[in-house]
Amino acid sequence: MAEEKKNAGFRDRISTVNSTGGRNWVYARKPKGRLYVYRRILGYFLIVFLPLPRL
Repeated sequence: MAEEKKNAGFRDRISTVNSTGGRNWVYARKPKGRLYVYRRILGYFLIVFLPLPRL
């Protein structure tokens, strides 16, 4: 129960607002990794392959 109250403090503030009331900008990171590369290759393949029957 005490641990629950200790961890509930994050609900008391907005994570994108800093202590002075300004905006904390959140920047997305560029995806990386082997699966991301495979997914991109598959996506390009499907973009080329699927329209072929309509040509």
